[in-house]
Amino acid sequence: MKLNIHIYSGETKNSSRILKEIEAISKLNHEIDIVVTSTSRKGPEFNDDLGEGRKIKIFSLYFMRFEKSILVDLLKYMEFAVRVFVEYRCKKINYLNIHSLNVLVVGVALKLLGDVECLIYDPHELETERVGLRGAPKIISKYIEKFLIKFVDQVIVVSEPIAMWYKKTYRLNEVAIVRNIPQKNIEYSSNILREKLKINEADLVFIYQGVLSKARGVFEVMDAFKISMPDRHVVFMGYGPDVDVIMDCTKIFNNIHYLPAVSTKEIIKYTSGADVGLNFIVGDLCLSYRYSLPNKFYEYLYAGCCVLVSENLEYLSEIILSKNLGWSIKPSVNSLCLLINSLNRDEIKSKRSNILNYIDENSWEKDAIAYELIYK
Repeated sequence: MKLNIHIYSGETKNSSRILKEIEAISKLNHEIDIVVTSTSRKGPEFNDDLGEGRKIKIFSLYFMRFEKSILVDLLKYMEFAVRVFVEYRCKKINYLNIHSLNVLVVGVALKLLGDVECLIYDPHELETERVGLRGAPKIISKYIEKFLIKFVDQVIVVSEPIAMWYKKTYRLNEVAIVRNIPQKNIEYSSNILREKLKINEADLVFIYQGVLSKARGVFEVMDAFKISMPDRHVVFMGYGPDVDVIMDCTKIFNNIHYLPAVSTKEIIKYTSGADVGLNFIVGDLCLSYRYSLPNKFYEYLYAGCCVLVSENLEYLSEIILSKNLGWSIKPSVNSLCLLINSLNRDEIKSKRSNILNYIDENSWEKDAIAYELIYK
């Protein structure tokens, strides 16, 4: 049995991509370790049984107990890197999958000093062009990735423009693309949102799911619904630093609602209760956002929702307009409010057949074939 290691230093509730990858390669008879840090939030996915030959290795870090700061973050990273290296230094690893730039150095160290057959770099976004990365840290990250990627055997990314960027920037001959598409075997009930939140059947429901933060456009979406017609509702579903602000709004505005994050298996069940999915951000975006193809885009479509995006999300806008799956508008509160108020149920229904055609042509099962080809 071949040993397949996945190293991920983010919060476990962001790791649905890893779990789907493991499911896709289960037929290959691999022994699989998922290596993550211990965090204050543990994703509900990891309470599930992963099946025979698969296990989670969670490192409970000493420095997690200290107040968050730049120094503490650095110490946590160093502790995680050292402990992972020590854990796997003497093991024969057939496939070592690195899921972010900040642990790529661990992967390269294990390949050079350990026994690694194939090193795979599978970042979940455009790592050196992500939001909040600027100045000296950005320059250092670019140099680190440029140097370390020479030791990588295969790169896997989430969208075509990101693949083109990696090819051009690092002169790579091949970059595989595996998009963040849900699995098709998910059942859903279309009334769960309205039942839970007591929303009238005739009203239109918009949903914004994922990380709830100012940087993700949550404040502008709230501002638009504060001045929209009362039969237009928005549901924020997820977790993040600005949940309290949303909760305060729900007490004042009857058309603004909040639900906590649910497990990966339940997301589409909830999302299907909405009419339109939102991915709306105001401002000049980082390249990672402009090229992004996030989980929630496909979750909206698989739930039967049309998608409304801001036009600065360039790649999403291109897909939505070319396939007639929704709307792309200027990134402003006024533009969002005008569209929210102008939409009607007939216009939304008219796009449903396009959505069904698109998800028939685009499935996780088709994209995941890339994993089998890489591992074989």
